[in-house]
Amino acid sequence: MNPTGAVVEEASPAEEPGSESKSGSQPWLKSFFTREPVGEVPPLGGRAQILRISLVVLVVLLVSFLASISVLGGMQQRSAQQKAFNSFRVELAEGTAPTGPVNVDSQLIRPGTPMAYLEIASIGTRQVVFAGTSSKVTMDGPGYRMDTVFPGQVGTSIIMGRRASFGAPFGGLSKLKVGDPIRVTTGQGEFEYSVIAVRSEGEPVPAKIEKGKSRIQLVTVEGRPFMPDGIVRVDAELEGTPVPSSGSAFSSKTLPASEKFMGVDSSTVWQLVLWLEALALVMALFIWGWNRWSRMKTWIVVSPPLVLVGLAVSDQFARLLPNML
Repeated sequence: MNPTGAVVEEASPAEEPGSESKSGSQPWLKSFFTREPVGEVPPLGGRAQILRISLVVLVVLLVSFLASISVLGGMQQRSAQQKAFNSFRVELAEGTAPTGPVNVDSQLIRPGTPMAYLEIASIGTRQVVFAGTSSKVTMDGPGYRMDTVFPGQVGTSIIMGRRASFGAPFGGLSKLKVGDPIRVTTGQGEFEYSVIAVRSEGEPVPAKIEKGKSRIQLVTVEGRPFMPDGIVRVDAELEGTPVPSSGSAFSSKTLPASEKFMGVDSSTVWQLVLWLEALALVMALFIWGWNRWSRMKTWIVVSPPLVLVGLAVSDQFARLLPNML
């Protein structure tokens, strides 16, 4: 109070130069911090939840299938090749490698048995060849068609391989040219072949093989990967003296359909059915956990079995692919 008795109000502190009120000069900032909360998102209905989980499972299956026939399939094929090469090399050293489709006990050699080593230097192919040409066999490498003679023997031998999936051992077959060398090693020795023709369907066939000669025919599909539009054959003739033929296990008529060109092996469909039932069980667990449990916990608990079962289902689907795809 001053001497005159008048009441003097205290002066408010002066605002700093350049300062601005948040509410006055920056209304957008005020509105950002005072934004009204939005309402809760309504939960999905039963059908919508099933549809969403089904889409998740479909994506997992699709990714697993592509991985099974490309990255994981290639790794599986290289592992099988290394194991087969090690065992076949020991058999060659011990003189116990197969020399025909029938073993010393007059029994048919088991499909998937390593029986030859194929080398094509011009395209960088080095592969163990297995007995049989079913889809299961060609997942591990090229297969010897068992209605023909062994490589190096009198007659024509056929070896089939995949072009795009499971390591694509015959992916570069169409790049071969006449005169390119092919070496095949069996229990009867090393045999050097020379390419005499690379042909697609409908193109001229080489002259009939002469009596007492040996040829090898390498076969795969051609066209876009996983979209074949025909078959390509590479014919090669032995440079040197062949060994006598030990015959074949089947005739062209008795050879199982799954062993022929683009054959499909359906003997493991029952395994696919079992894995699909396991997949349905995992989906049911997913739906139950999503509705009754924490969603984060559901993802943590169900994701590992979902991926594992998805890979198993994809592997079974891959076994149903044609044997040269």
